[in-house]
Amino acid sequence: MEPTPTADLDRTNDKVYECTTTVVKAIMALSQSVQQNLTEHYLELVKRVGTELRNLLTSVDNLVVMFPPSAHKEIEIAHKVLSKDMGELVACMKLAHTYSHTSLDNVYRK
Repeated sequence: MEPTPTADLDRTNDKVYECTTTVVKAIMALSQSVQQNLTEHYLELVKRVGTELRNLLTSVDNLVVMFPPSAHKEIEIAHKVLSKDMGELVACMKLAHTYSHTSLDNVYRK
């Protein structure tokens, strides 16, 4: 199966794209660590996801002035959703770490 072609965009100096890619890589590293049950890395990897997400939000904030005011509300909502999701991720990782050496390990690694 061939991948669907994407638009040929010049991403030079595209900070939002760069930060988005970095967030995805951080999440992938965290996911791999969870699947491999490397609990000693959870805290570091969750912090990395948070840092990269913060960098992404900052890069969006730097561009928001270029958008019409009507779009600002949507961006604010996206910020709130991402912040809530990050809070949920931290809570889940705490539970996964707490129960990593118990019979509930598989439940919390999901």
